[in-house]
Amino acid sequence: MMMVMLCWTLAMISGLIWARWWTGVFTTATLIAFCWTQAATMALWTGWLQLGTLCITPWLLAAQQGREDRLLRRLHAEEAGQMAQLSDAARTLLSLQTTAQHMETRITKITDVYHVTKETTRALHLAELFAASLEVAPRLLDTRGLRLIDLSKDTPHVLRATRAADGRLVTTDTNHILEIEQAIVRQTVASGQSASATTQELSGGGATLEGICRLSWAPLWREQKPIGVLVADELPEHQLQTLSIVANQLSLQLSRIHLYQQVEALAITDALTGLFVRSHFMERARDELLRCQRHGLSCVLLMVDLDRFK
Repeated sequence: MMMVMLCWTLAMISGLIWARWWTGVFTTATLIAFCWTQAATMALWTGWLQLGTLCITPWLLAAQQGREDRLLRRLHAEEAGQMAQLSDAARTLLSLQTTAQHMETRITKITDVYHVTKETTRALHLAELFAASLEVAPRLLDTRGLRLIDLSKDTPHVLRATRAADGRLVTTDTNHILEIEQAIVRQTVASGQSASATTQELSGGGATLEGICRLSWAPLWREQKPIGVLVADELPEHQLQTLSIVANQLSLQLSRIHLYQQVEALAITDALTGLFVRSHFMERARDELLRCQRHGLSCVLLMVDLDRFK
């Protein structure tokens, strides 16, 4: 009986680990050992019941183990499918995040354009345009100073501002154009692109700007011709595109100012003589008389008759 139990135990272990070949071997060994050692019990139905139990139970255990293995493989397959879906969802989410970042960047650019346009649209003269740009520039540009070079006349006109202690950009001098600024104008006219360079590179070893190591600039265009240059002091490299956006909006406003000045000149200037017309003379004379009265000054009016003028 010990041999029967040993073979049956081995058959059960084989069925537990789903080793069907060994299960068959040990089940057969159990059958042979039972018939050899318990032949007398085969005459009774209980003997056949024991034999059937000993032969069937390992295969029942093996069948159960097989079902569990198939269930486990199916679960693994489902898990792999869900992981693949999760991976696809993660890639889709990353794509959406990238798209959202691009949209945020575009919204930021549109907002920047809106702020520049809103602040500068009411300017009618160059100084007003520059002052309006100084209101919005600190919110868009991390620069230590700003320069606007007007190229509409034969001699470029420069407006400058520097950052104050409270973070605002404050207008400073508007003296003649510097050598470094002339170098920027030459590069802008030659390339027509936004760029940046160190003051040493711009000066060619000559005089530099005190406390400023790098300048960045962007051209202002009108009808494919440069009408100005916007220059920023110590601007971070990644903000050069923002400087170009600001410059593009200032281009529109500067073009409008130039047109306004032309219309204004035509309205107050006589086309033949180049002198102011009577209405403008009366307006200026009234202002001058009021100024003299306010400050207690004398006022002299000189009238000249030009013979054979026509």
